[in-house]
Amino acid sequence: DQPLNIEVQRKTTVELLTSRIEGIEDQGYTGVPNRKIIKEVMGSIRSRKHRTFIRKSKARNDAESRRVTKVKQKAKKGLKMNEEMGPEERADPRMEQSGIKLSTANQLLVYKAIREQRMEKYKRRNRINLSIAKAQASMKRAYKRSPTREEIWKGIRHRDLSREARYFMTMLTHDGYMIGTNWERFDKPELRERAKCRKCQMTEPSEHILTECRCNGQETIWGLAKEIWEKKGYRWRKPDLGDILTCALPKFNKNKNGEGDSRFFRILISESARLIW
Repeated sequence: DQPLNIEVQRKTTVELLTSRIEGIEDQGYTGVPNRKIIKEVMGSIRSRKHRTFIRKSKARNDAESRRVTKVKQKAKKGLKMNEEMGPEERADPRMEQSGIKLSTANQLLVYKAIREQRMEKYKRRNRINLSIAKAQASMKRAYKRSPTREEIWKGIRHRDLSREARYFMTMLTHDGYMIGTNWERFDKPELRERAKCRKCQMTEPSEHILTECRCNGQETIWGLAKEIWEKKGYRWRKPDLGDILTCALPKFNKNKNGEGDSRFFRILISESARLIW
């Protein structure tokens, strides 16, 4: 065991592990990204007998850059092994600070800390996972890319969409409307019967209402949307549920005003779907 010198590329990381760490620990790491890793790092540093120095790395020549690249590759390999096999050695848990220092606590901080703990145990509903999977599959099929969950949710909250459209698409993602299989949770036959579409005599999920039902409403509205969109010079493809949920994500640049076309598409799809509903 000997003094350890740690060099990092970002000044913010140095500040996080030195000048800011006391305040972060007093607040119980509340709202801090990667807090688990930071706790383990600080626990390991405190467990050492000798001093540890953390500083921002200086500009490097080519040889040093190659050496740093190799070190990063080994570190990534070590992290992968850590995930597969588990850590070989953990710092003394007594060296890891936990909890909020009462003298620094306030109502907002305690609320955030309690919410973070509860969210760690939160499990996403299967219906949400299914909606997200449909959205990703639609984007993959139409635009050759699969967006992340975060990108999909950010798109649903896009500022170009009206407040009513954002609420509507959020409810679709959560399968929050009383339609389809949601009626099958009841015991009474007259309530369970509402799960079926009266026109098509089949289970009526949101996708059926928006894109598949034989009632002339959805077919008429999508037909009008097709006419409008093709006047922009783009090829039309009738959207499915996944396309509706990701309507804020595609980018169009065929015309000079590509951003305007993208915005128009978001509004056209979201409002058409809401009108059908």
